[in-house]
Amino acid sequence: MSILDRITLRSSAGSGIVALIVPILLSVALLTILFPLPQPTIPVNLPFKAETMLTAALLVILLFTLRSIRGDGFAQLRSDLIVRYISFPIVGFIAWSGISFIWGGVVDGAAHHTLLWSVYLVYFLVFTALLGNDPKNRFIISTITILSIFLGVLCLFDYLTLADFKLNEGYIRIRYGKYAEMLAAISPIMWALSVYANKRSLKFLFACGAILSWMTIMLSLSKGAFLGGLLGFIFFFVGSWVFSPRVFRRRIAISAVIWVVFTVGFQGFFSVTSDVPATTDYITGANDPTRTTTAFRVFSWGLGGQMFADNWIVGVGADNFGIKLNASRIRYRLSNPDDPKDEPGEDYIFERAHNEPIQIAAELGVIGLILVLVPFVIFGAYFVRTLVKKRYRSSPMLWASAAGMCAFAFSSMVSSFSFRSAQNGVVFFMVFAIAVNELSKNERRLSGSARGFRIKGPIYAAFWAITLLMGGYCSSKIIAEYNVDQAEKTGDTVVSHYHYDIARALAPEYAGLHLSNAARNTADNEPDKAAINTRRAIDNGIGMALTYSSLAKQQILAGLMDEAEATFEESLRVYPRSIYLRTEYAVFLEKQGRSVDAERQFQISRDVDLRNANGWYHLVKKGSVEAYYLAQTDENIAPPAELVPQDAVRNYVEPTPAASEAQ
Repeated sequence: MSILDRITLRSSAGSGIVALIVPILLSVALLTILFPLPQPTIPVNLPFKAETMLTAALLVILLFTLRSIRGDGFAQLRSDLIVRYISFPIVGFIAWSGISFIWGGVVDGAAHHTLLWSVYLVYFLVFTALLGNDPKNRFIISTITILSIFLGVLCLFDYLTLADFKLNEGYIRIRYGKYAEMLAAISPIMWALSVYANKRSLKFLFACGAILSWMTIMLSLSKGAFLGGLLGFIFFFVGSWVFSPRVFRRRIAISAVIWVVFTVGFQGFFSVTSDVPATTDYITGANDPTRTTTAFRVFSWGLGGQMFADNWIVGVGADNFGIKLNASRIRYRLSNPDDPKDEPGEDYIFERAHNEPIQIAAELGVIGLILVLVPFVIFGAYFVRTLVKKRYRSSPMLWASAAGMCAFAFSSMVSSFSFRSAQNGVVFFMVFAIAVNELSKNERRLSGSARGFRIKGPIYAAFWAITLLMGGYCSSKIIAEYNVDQAEKTGDTVVSHYHYDIARALAPEYAGLHLSNAARNTADNEPDKAAINTRRAIDNGIGMALTYSSLAKQQILAGLMDEAEATFEESLRVYPRSIYLRTEYAVFLEKQGRSVDAERQFQISRDVDLRNANGWYHLVKKGSVEAYYLAQTDENIAPPAELVPQDAVRNYVEPTPAASEAQ
C-alpha cells in the first residue's frame, strides 16, 4: 500500500484531523491578515504574516497527512503525468527567481519570492495528492466553504455596523480587496458544489457559501475582482451547461438564473436606494468621476513597462520592483515628461506594478514570464484536448475551477495583490489542483490507464526543507519588526539603538528600520547620522518625495550643502513635476543667494500649475497660517488644504491664532 493510500486512514483520529482540524487551521492561516497585529511605523519591505501562518499550517499538514513516510516509501499522486508536466516549469521559475539575486543585488527579495513560490508548489502537490486519494474532496471543500461563509458574514457585519461609509471607505476596500481575488477564484466552485449536492442540508450550506462569496466580492468594491468574477461566471455557466452531462443542465440553468437575478438586484439596490455605492458606480465613473485610481494604475503599468524595457531579458531581480523603481521612473519621465501632468504617488511607497504579468516581466524578464506561463499553457492544451474528444463530457467542477482561474487571472491584470499576497496564491493553487484533478479523470478515461509518478523520500524531504526555510525567513522578519517596534516605543536612546542593531543584523535591507533610526537620530540632534540612515531607506525602496525632502533637510542641518543640492537634483529627476520638491529646492537656492537659479525653479513650478506653485511657495516661506489668509484674498494662491501631497503640508502646519490664544 502506498503512502497516500494510507494517508489519515490508519486511525480514526487521523481521519478526523484531515476532515476537521486541518481545514480549520488552513482557513485561519488564510484569514490571518484580516486581524491587525502590533507593528512599527513602517513594516518590513515584504509581507510575512500570512506566510508565517501558512507555513505553520503546511507544517501541520505534512505532519498529520503525510506522516507515514519512512525509508524508501513513496506517495502515488493520482493525477497522471499532467502534474509532472505542470510542476517542472514551476520548478524552473523558482530556480530562476532564486538566482536572480546575482544580478538584482537584493538577497531579501530573491529569498522571499523564491521561498513563497516554493511553498505554492508544495501546497499544489499536497492538494493534488489529497484530491487523488479523497474522491469526495472533503479537505478542500471544507476549507473553501469556511472561507466563503466566514468572509461573507464578517463583511456583512462590517457594513451593518458602519456609522459613515465615506469615512470608512478606504478601510473597507483594502480589508476585503485583499480577499476579492481569492473569492473570485473559489466562488464558481461554491456555486458548482450547490449544483452537485443532493442532500438538502449540504445544498443549503453550499448555496450560502456561494451567495456570500459573490456578495463579498461586490461589497469589496474591487472593480478588477468584480469584472473578473463576471467573466469567470459566464465561462462557468455557459461551458458547464454546454459540455456537462445532461443530468446537470437543469440545475446549472437554475443556478445561472439565480446568480443573474442576485447580481443585478444587488448592484441595483446599492446604486438606487443606498448611500453606499455599487461596484458598477466605480466602473462607470458615477462615484469616481476623476478616475484617480484608474489613472494611478495606468501610470504604474507605464513604470513597470519601462522597467521591463530596460531589463527585458533577465529583469531587475525577484521582488525588487519597489527598490529598482526610481531608476525606471527617471527614464520613464525623460520619454514622458508631461504624461501625466501631475506627479502621481510621490508620497506613496511603490512596491507593485498593479499588474502581475508586468511585474513578473519587470522583475524576472522574458525568461521568467515564459516559465510562469508554461504551466497554464500546458493546462490549456489538456483542457482543449478534453473538449475535442467527443466521447467524454467534462464535469461542472472542471468548468468551475477553470472559471475561478480565469477570474483570478483577469483580476491580476489590475491588482496589486495577486500572487504577491500569500493567501491569494495558496488558494489559487488549491483551485488549480482541483482543475488538474478533474482533467486527470478525463485523461484516465481517454487513455484507459492510470499513469502517474511517484513522490519519493528526497522530494518529501524537500517539502520539509522548504517549509522550515520559509519558517526561518518569517521568524527573522518577526524578530526584526519586534525590535524596531520596541526601539520606537522606548525613550532611552541607548536601548533604542540596541534594538535597531538587532533588527539591522537580521534584516539589513529593511527600509523602514533605517527611516525609523533616522527619526531617532533627528530627535537626538544627530543630523549627519540621520542623513546616512535616510539614504539607506531610499536605497532600499522608500524613495518618496517626502523622504528626499527629509534627507535634504538633514544634510542642511549637518552643514552638507553640496550633498543637499545633489539630493534635490536627484529627487527632481525622479519627480520632475513635483511642485512641492521644486519649491523647497527653490527656497534652498534663495537662501544660498542664488536668486537666478531659484527663479528658474519657481518658473518651472508655475508652468506646471500656477495656483499650486504660489500656494506651496507661501506655505514654505511664510507658514500655514499666513499662506491660508493669503489664499483667501488671491484666487491664484491655493490654500494649504488643497496642496499635494498632504503629508508634506503637515510639516508646515502651525497652530491657528485661535488655538494659540487658547493655549
